Amino acid sequence: MTDQKPFQSSNDYTLKSVTVTSDTGTVINIANLVAQLEIFESLERPYLTGVMLIRDDVDFVDGISFNGTERCVIDIEQPLSDGLSIQINFILRKINSVKKTNDQTEVLSISLIEEVAFNSQLQKLSTSYTGRPDEIIQKIFEDVDETIDMPSIVPAQSANIKYLIPNLTAMSAADTVKSRCSTANGMPFFLYKTMNEPNIKLKSLEEMMATPPWNQGKPYRYSQAYTNSQVNLTAEALAYSVEKFSYATKDDTLSLIEAGSVTSSIDMIDLTTGVKESFSFNAQAAFQDLYDVGILTSGDKPVLSSTYGVNDLDLTNAPAKAISRVITTSTYNGYKNLFEETSPALFKLDFVRRAFKNIMLKSSISITVPGVHYLTGKNKSIGTQIQFFYHNNNSISADKLSSEDDLRDRKRSGKYIVYAARHLFVANKHTVDLQAVKLGNEK
Repeated sequence: MTDQKPFQSSNDYTLKSVTVTSDTGTVINIANLVAQLEIFESLERPYLTGVMLIRDDVDFVDGISFNGTERCVIDIEQPLSDGLSIQINFILRKINSVKKTNDQTEVLSISLIEEVAFNSQLQKLSTSYTGRPDEIIQKIFEDVDETIDMPSIVPAQSANIKYLIPNLTAMSAADTVKSRCSTANGMPFFLYKTMNEPNIKLKSLEEMMATPPWNQGKPYRYSQAYTNSQVNLTAEALAYSVEKFSYATKDDTLSLIEAGSVTSSIDMIDLTTGVKESFSFNAQAAFQDLYDVGILTSGDKPVLSSTYGVNDLDLTNAPAKAISRVITTSTYNGYKNLFEETSPALFKLDFVRRAFKNIMLKSSISITVPGVHYLTGKNKSIGTQIQFFYHNNNSISADKLSSEDDLRDRKRSGKYIVYAARHLFVANKHTVDLQAVKLGNEK
């Protein structure tokens, strides 16, 4: 077995090649022209996107007759003796901007979109599928030769659904079906793609929360004093140091109230039969259900937790937002349509899912961390759980010989799900901006 060399810093990377192939067959490696590369991952997209800045002094645009359909294979790795190479197939989607620096040189900003997403626009589906929602999604991607990693917790929706796709792309059709998926506890599902693993993934928030943080016992830490005092920290230890932290425009409970994610009353009207089903949603009761099944524990406090009230009514007992929805049933013989269910409880899951998806964004954070953990061939970004330590703002406790627990900001520390990631490769440095979300604060 080859001995692995220690990396020189927690931001090391090697851009091995950036191979562009034009429609005419011209092939050029522009790795030495790339000044900056950004790659974006999101739980809301089953494909990657990116932006690349290049310094063009070789007549790149005219030389390949750029028209927005050029294939681009990016090959990148950590500079280890046994480093794993990550290859991503992009299409150069468009030129965003051009800045001339002199007569022979200009800087181009080029948008990237993963080839699978570009190709999806050329393949429209007009067919029908039957089964449970996750099974239908799997069949959709199989028909366009894409592999999907299936969830271990399956949707609670009917296993006897028929979905007739009305001339949609595979990705649009799969997203429509995904939007109807929830677990039996009302947790939403996400359809996404990561930089490190080749398959599209379908996974619920419940499954993500049930998986322990990959950095358990080694939390990402935002503390200037800690980082500055650890002069002898190894590169491996510094890999868990947070360079930047942002907590802007969060904890907007009023927007959740307006969206019906705190309390709401719902009327479901069946146009086929004329039957009306009515039920209510209460966020406090929905959170209690999460405690009852162990998704949240006694050490967690709901991110939506307030005793604010007016005229003896608190938030979750105030007059509900009224929501009406019209559906049709008995569309197909022997099958349910995508929006049809067998009971009010299953209809209600759709509203619980929407509420939890809104609530989880309430206390999200953005952190910038070294990229060393994110070029390993194993996903540790979106869809995973991380531990985070945030130093409190108590100067009194800081002056004492306090324990780490005393120095902890319990609202912003804790376990988070990574919701989105921006990989930045520039000036021989790889950093990752993580947007992370949660449903429970530490008590």
